[in-house]
Amino acid sequence: MKSLTAFLLCLFFAVFTVLPSGAQEIQPNNRISAGAGVLTAPDLFEITSSFITIVISGGTVTSENVSSTGAAFLNYDHQLSSSVSVGMGLTYSRMTRDLMLKIADEEVKAGTGSSDYYCFMGRFNHTWLRSEWVRLYYTAAFGFTIIHDKADIDAKYKPVDNSDNSFHVAFQVTPFGIEVGKTFSVFAEGGLGYNGLIAAGLSYKF
Repeated sequence: MKSLTAFLLCLFFAVFTVLPSGAQEIQPNNRISAGAGVLTAPDLFEITSSFITIVISGGTVTSENVSSTGAAFLNYDHQLSSSVSVGMGLTYSRMTRDLMLKIADEEVKAGTGSSDYYCFMGRFNHTWLRSEWVRLYYTAAFGFTIIHDKADIDAKYKPVDNSDNSFHVAFQVTPFGIEVGKTFSVFAEGGLGYNGLIAAGLSYKF
């Protein structure tokens, strides 16, 4: 009887010791990620204001030799449950172009133009598959972008103005994302929007 009592007491203290240590295990609820993307929405659709078409009087303006920096973004997400998180993201991208002025039947380079995109978006993330090291997820983000257009025009073409700001809707739909790692991770995403058709970067959970 004494041996049984001793055994039960040992079992009780063993369980009592193990349970608190499991309960105190802290799961990270916050994630910061930074990355870069290519083929953004402005790249694909040349989203800009009408400013570029009115900066020069006396002719028709077209764009040539358009180039893009791609997107650089920084996101913060807070975990609401094991599979759902929400947050916000900041994205920057820039496009440059040659401005061609058509006078009569001749096209001449009148100057250069640039468009800077500053995006602010709310984010929703859903994890649909998770293992110890790998997470598969999708993301939807929606917000707005401030576009700063600027044109450097040769003075002889008498520009009306050389800068302008406008607002547009911003979005990012990412049907497939993969993250590999624990506290520090790498990720890759495929989607459509202001972060790019293809994006990759690093993340940190805390």
